[in-house]
Amino acid sequence: MPRADEAVVLHVEDNPANLVLVQEIVLRHPGTRLITAPSARLGLDLARGAST
Repeated sequence: MPRADEAVVLHVEDNPANLVLVQEIVLRHPGTRLITAPSARLGLDLARGAST
């Protein structure tokens, strides 16, 4: 469960180079947590779990 002052980004990506790029961008934004998923199915499962 995210803290009230924390932004959570769910990034669905199957390309490792793009994933590294997004990780580097998110690291520049304190208070932001990155959750990654390598497939749409897992991304949806994570999103559903985060909303409950």
